[in-house]
Amino acid sequence: MLIMDATKKKIQANVDRDSEERAKQVLSSLGISTSSIINAMFKRIAAEGKIPFALELTEDELADIRLAHAVENSKTPVLTDPKEIQDYLFGDDDDSY
Repeated sequence: MLIMDATKKKIQANVDRDSEERAKQVLSSLGISTSSIINAMFKRIAAEGKIPFALELTEDELADIRLAHAVENSKTPVLTDPKEIQDYLFGDDDDSY
């Protein structure tokens, strides 16, 4: 016979696998379960009426986005094999490397 606690509600969420694994490692090191951190976050949201932390990117994340944008907008061709790389760097008519 399954007894349900009427004060608890089970929730499910889809999360990025890598982020979840990394977060669980941190939580485990701190001795905190996933359920405990989610409960704590929900209590803070309810108490404060807002997300209890800043939702912003780190400097590294911003740098990654800027780099990706710069590469995307560059005129550099995508080279897929050694011959293409040699032709791009040395010219396709020069065989004396």
